[in-house]
Amino acid sequence: PSANLIWNVTECERQPTAPVWGPPAVADCSATVDVSILSTDVLAWSIDIQNDDRDVFSQSGQGSDFDGIQPKSFSTDGEPGVWTATLDLVDAAGNRQRLQISTILDAPEATNGEQLKTIGSIQNLVALSIIVILLSIFQMMFVRKRRNTNPLGVMWPSSSTEYSTEISAADSMFEDDVVVSDGEATLSNTE
Repeated sequence: PSANLIWNVTECERQPTAPVWGPPAVADCSATVDVSILSTDVLAWSIDIQNDDRDVFSQSGQGSDFDGIQPKSFSTDGEPGVWTATLDLVDAAGNRQRLQISTILDAPEATNGEQLKTIGSIQNLVALSIIVILLSIFQMMFVRKRRNTNPLGVMWPSSSTEYSTEISAADSMFEDDVVVSDGEATLSNTE
């Protein structure tokens, strides 16, 4: 018996960023195998998909499950690593055929943005530390600026009305100046 066995989809999500206190989570991967049975006298078939020597998918059936050479797809999920698909066929005469294909799936590394967003990652902790330091510096600058604005601790009036009232009170403490006319005024040089 003869058949075609090909990988249709093999993809992995990005590798999760590890927090500093533990190992990283494993990326999720998915794989799809397309099977086309080319012989018309196949009585039984079975397919097994392994991910790093662990069975992640298994199915079997009869040759009548296939419609001519129209492919059937078999999908499963797993982790990065070695993936192997094995197809076993048995025809009416008792002949057996085994087809096997393998591939290696790798997860792409997380982007800088994903690493920053992962709570507990080195990138996340460094970013938080920088933010805390900047906030501390701004707070110190604000407190220092407030002190410099009023270095002697003088309590300034809170409104212009209060300020003008204090000026009037201070002015009344002194005698009014005597005003003389131009005729009465004499220059000190003329004497």
